[in-house]
Amino acid sequence: MNSHTLSQVINSLEQRNFFDYINDLRVQEFKRLAALPANGQFTLLSLAFEAGFNSKTSFNRNFKRRRASLPRNTAYRRISARQARSSHQQGSFSFGTR
Repeated sequence: MNSHTLSQVINSLEQRNFFDYINDLRVQEFKRLAALPANGQFTLLSLAFEAGFNSKTSFNRNFKRRRASLPRNTAYRRISARQARSSHQQGSFSFGTR
């Protein structure tokens, strides 16, 4: 499948453009990585890079667009870990918006 066709499929099925779709996936991956206790030694920025963002600005812009706020290092990790534990016990995992 060529890139033009793929972009059209994403536009029609997801009702958003390719870049928004990819950045949503990156934000989801960042949230998954931040919730893992083993990643507590890493900075949020290093986890953002691991999730596929190429700059701090890109990460902040996309994270804020989807969450309405930026993550704060220790507070975000505590909330993420608590939600991960709670969701794991309930069988699902979801980050709500404020």
